[in-house]
Amino acid sequence: MRELETRLNELEGRHTDLSRSYESLQVEYSSVKQELEKLRQDNVSVETASNSSNPRNYQSKEWEDSRREILDPLLFDVSAFCFEQDEAEDRKL
Repeated sequence: MRELETRLNELEGRHTDLSRSYESLQVEYSSVKQELEKLRQDNVSVETASNSSNPRNYQSKEWEDSRREILDPLLFDVSAFCFEQDEAEDRKL
């Protein structure tokens, strides 16, 4: 029983550390995403200025919007990774 309690405490500590790291990465990711969006907007402005002289290079607004609809791989619920005993461990006890 003590061994299991020790293991549980270790895993809870590791979970806490990983959660903090995850939150830190989310903040960093959001910052980088904002910077990327700004660069994209700057790029669109430059492309728009250069495309105004050549109408065949025009890209539709729908295409530009769909290009921005990228899922955020780091924005998900970490509770799915919480430690829970599985049925095999329950049978051992």
